[in-house]
Amino acid sequence: MIKANNLSKSFNGNRIFSGIDLSIEKSTVLGVVGNNGSGKTTLLKIIAGLINSDTGSIKLNENIKLDFLGHENMLYQNFSISENIDFFSDISGFRISSESQDDIELALGLKNIVKKKISELSYGQRKKASMLRSLTSAPDLLVLDEPFSNLDSESTDSFITILKTLKKENKSFIISSNRKDIVGSISDDLLNMEDFNES
Repeated sequence: MIKANNLSKSFNGNRIFSGIDLSIEKSTVLGVVGNNGSGKTTLLKIIAGLINSDTGSIKLNENIKLDFLGHENMLYQNFSISENIDFFSDISGFRISSESQDDIELALGLKNIVKKKISELSYGQRKKASMLRSLTSAPDLLVLDEPFSNLDSESTDSFITILKTLKKENKSFIISSNRKDIVGSISDDLLNMEDFNES
């Protein structure tokens, strides 16, 4: 699905990481772990095509739909959750079934607030709404940057259940987190950024 070789990145002359190789196939979860500042977000943005690496290459299979979910909610603040989902689904041309969407809304605790505007939601609710937006677009590969931050334990468990279900449907994920215990519980492989940091 996606293969990367010898990725490195520097900022202002300081090498963040180097020599990263990775490969993701269908129905695979790669966990990217490491302390804050180890380059997790930078690596995910490179994989998602948002920034360029200094060295190396990334090859993505044709017709693979990739979506990136970062710290910003990337939603229209004056739209409701439902209006955002409809808008982005119309743009992408992709959408999961209404039954699957109902299941995800229920699991994330959004079922009763989908008519609320994003501006009216708490930070945690906005984060969940962003997850819903990404999941309903039915990407083949979903790149998630710290998805478990600021989620309570119940929401975390629900989200993990959703990811496991989608994995069985041939979806793949790259998930960054400084919570090795959580991401390790659902990952087929772990990439520790600190193994690639400059000493």
